[in-house]
Amino acid sequence: MMRVDAPLAASLARNGIRVGVGTPAAWPAIKAIIESGGGVVRRDQLSVARGQPLALDLGPVPEGTSIFAYDKSGRLAGRTFDAGHYVTHIDYLYQADPVDALDVQIGLEIRNDHGVMTWERQGAIIRQVPSIDHFGFEGAKILATLSRDEFLVLGPDADQSGAYLVGSRFFVRERDGEFYETMLFLTPKVMATSVPTVTRNDG
Repeated sequence: MMRVDAPLAASLARNGIRVGVGTPAAWPAIKAIIESGGGVVRRDQLSVARGQPLALDLGPVPEGTSIFAYDKSGRLAGRTFDAGHYVTHIDYLYQADPVDALDVQIGLEIRNDHGVMTWERQGAIIRQVPSIDHFGFEGAKILATLSRDEFLVLGPDADQSGAYLVGSRFFVRERDGEFYETMLFLTPKVMATSVPTVTRNDG
């Protein structure tokens, strides 16, 4: 079931990306289809602090990799990367009213950690921070609202003619002459945590 507006759906399709929303009832059939085709299903549980984004590392970018993407105005542009990692960047906003839901924003970026520290001004303060280059693809940014227990499906478009497009680069790998697709099934859950209390005794 698609849950994106028409302009966003068109932008994602141009960039070789499929996205949809599923419910727990649909998962057994999806899992059976994946496994019947020789696919492997892996489950990971990742936790982040409230207000912090989640970054999923999808693997290294081979040296000399060219990636093309359509921006929001429909213009195609490309860039060659000599280092970095494919990263899926996930932000969210919890909605408690009128129903329990999450607004999810997903971005695809190339992230290159230089492994050194650099100085950066943050407001009136200069701090030492890791030296990391980020390159995002605005035309491939995904926005969706998920109700309780729903999951977001993210993967490559079925048409493999756009091998250099961002969708194929992030979600398709070649190994020994065979092509393998990666699909992400993201199920955000809000979990309550206890806050330790401190008892003060003034004697």
